[in-house]
Amino acid sequence: MKQRSIRKDTIKLTIIQMLLECMTLGLNLWITRKAGSAAVGMIALMGTFFQFASVASGGGGYICASRFVSEELGKTCGDPERILGHGISFSMLLSIPAVIGITAAAPYIGEHFFQSSEMTMPVRILALILPIGGITACLKGWCNAVCRVSTAAFCDILEFIVKTAVLGVFLFRVHHSEVHTVCTVLAVSMAAGGTVSLVVLLWDFCTHRI
Repeated sequence: MKQRSIRKDTIKLTIIQMLLECMTLGLNLWITRKAGSAAVGMIALMGTFFQFASVASGGGGYICASRFVSEELGKTCGDPERILGHGISFSMLLSIPAVIGITAAAPYIGEHFFQSSEMTMPVRILALILPIGGITACLKGWCNAVCRVSTAAFCDILEFIVKTAVLGVFLFRVHHSEVHTVCTVLAVSMAAGGTVSLVVLLWDFCTHRI
């Protein structure tokens, strides 16, 4: 039964990941037509910066929560919720100083990394997302540990849909926009998608307590 469940979850997650990759490719092609290739290049650079900041400030929340919660579930008197709390606390200890540091250094990052002082605002918005991403990663690790991978996969899809909807509404309403404006809206859309995903994960956690 367990092997069958693992096999089914692996197939399900692989299909969902391929679907998300295809949707991302389609979104990038659409943005290229609507905003130009320069905007896509800057968006890709933003994505690289955000991934680096997330890894540096998140402390591997997903892997840690998944691994340590799984081990705690195997103990007779284990307390997996306490372990999850430790993971979230550790993530916050890393992400909050990162938010302060990146926010303060945003003008420098915009000028020297993105080659534009107008990228200060998108950088600051991305910094504010880091704690949300840290908590979300820990909760997704929890879902993986307690065999609720469908919930985490659903949140990935929902996050993408919300992000695309926010960005799409802006691009449909504004036919000509500057690259930094598109990047600002993208950062806002990422914040919206991450917040919605976090709310769903918190609701699932509170309604499926162990």
